[in-house]
Amino acid sequence: MGSKLIIFLAIILATLSSCNKEYHNDETYEGQQGLTVTDDRNIGRYIDQYIMAKADTCPSLFILDNEKYSALYAYLYEQRDKIISSGILFSQEDWSWTIRVFDETDVEHAFVAPGGYIYLSRNLLLELNSEAELIAILGQAMINIDSRYVSTKLENTHSFNQLTEISLGGSTENISSLLTEIKEVPYDLSTVETIDIYVQDLMCSIDYNIQHYSTFVLNSSNETEWIQLYPNYDNRAEVLNNQTNTNACLGQQGGQEPYDQIKALIQ
Repeated sequence: MGSKLIIFLAIILATLSSCNKEYHNDETYEGQQGLTVTDDRNIGRYIDQYIMAKADTCPSLFILDNEKYSALYAYLYEQRDKIISSGILFSQEDWSWTIRVFDETDVEHAFVAPGGYIYLSRNLLLELNSEAELIAILGQAMINIDSRYVSTKLENTHSFNQLTEISLGGSTENISSLLTEIKEVPYDLSTVETIDIYVQDLMCSIDYNIQHYSTFVLNSSNETEWIQLYPNYDNRAEVLNNQTNTNACLGQQGGQEPYDQIKALIQ
């Protein structure tokens, strides 16, 4: 009788658990805690709304207008589409792939929110020296979103109930902490190294030389917000260069001249 009672209780608990998550079974993919692609999209959209509202009230934060900087955004979306067409992404149709360029005092940064939202700082764009370097940074951001590293980071630090409540529009109290997490808390070194491998594959597949990326990493200060978010693992620049030689990935494209023209738009 004891064993039958245990089995019966296990069935009841499994049923209740299934009922609690029933409205999240609309996708074939689920994250560590059962979050779906729809959850990712919703959470990212609410974070983006929070950032846009904050930009309206914070003197030190400014989002570059799509119309005023139409040439800049057209160029960035052209590079985005190039990455999408490379075939390096797993579920490219699931995400919005929205790009925002922000101007924040003395900040050189690139970070992402779940669902396809990419934030590039004006100062970081000015630090880049070529289209190849931009492809690496933008590719890193898109690979992060597509592989759900940013979503996993949030799942590891926030409860399932907190995240689903935000996804369903029931609470915005925790969005500030989500923004801090995605913008300031570093990814672990193994994640950064894995993303770098995909970036290498991306650059090879569309004929960009990886050495542009390794040079940018080598020259970036450890105080740069982007490096703090994606910290250097041991001999990172050297590893990237070795991959260039190992894979014979000596792409011909660098794109310094067209990128210089784009930088002139925001100087």
